[in-house]
Amino acid sequence: MGGLISLYAGLKYPDVFGRVGVFSPAFWVAPSIYAVARRAHSRPGTRIYMVTGALEGDTPEEYVRDHKRMLDTLAAAGFTIGSDVRAAVRSDGKHAEWFWRREFPAAYQWLFQDAPTQASAPPFPPPPPPWTRGAVCYEVFVRSFYDSDGDGIGDLNGLIQKLDYITSLGASCIWLMPVAASPSYHGYDVSDYYRVAPAYGTNDDLSAWWRKRTAAASGCSSTWS
Repeated sequence: MGGLISLYAGLKYPDVFGRVGVFSPAFWVAPSIYAVARRAHSRPGTRIYMVTGALEGDTPEEYVRDHKRMLDTLAAAGFTIGSDVRAAVRSDGKHAEWFWRREFPAAYQWLFQDAPTQASAPPFPPPPPPWTRGAVCYEVFVRSFYDSDGDGIGDLNGLIQKLDYITSLGASCIWLMPVAASPSYHGYDVSDYYRVAPAYGTNDDLSAWWRKRTAAASGCSSTWS
């Protein structure tokens, strides 16, 4: 049902799936696909390549009939046959891997013929900074790292106190797991990106850690997830 699902995705979510290859679609499995097609609208850049074999499955005439029906439905919905949609029924085509493999190059070339070439594509991102080459990153879960005030929870002041220890290990990068305010202990479901989790300290504590890290470890970078 890959062809059916691919067409549904392209018609229902054209902003996500703008180029769609539809091979040997079994539209009879879900007749409601025609209603989806009637409500669809062609958008700039949308392309649908549909190919069906005349010898598909046990009832090839149904595949061919449904192929033509879908083509007519898309045309009625405003898709331009030839530019928005290219379709074909191959006389020797079957519901088989060899058929799809044979048809794939033509589909790909038509679907992406206006894609950027090597010369016109945007330049590659700049190379990473030199310090990242051979860098050693030390990941810290602040909650379980070092408790500075005896409340049983690691905190940013504890991290500050142990910064020299981390540096002595040869770390050139410190990677903090989430430290922003969150209802969960792990911190990944952040509720306020602009406020440090109270259990870890304050925004001023984070700033103090950043200043000490910068002063104590030349070339040592920091990041957090």
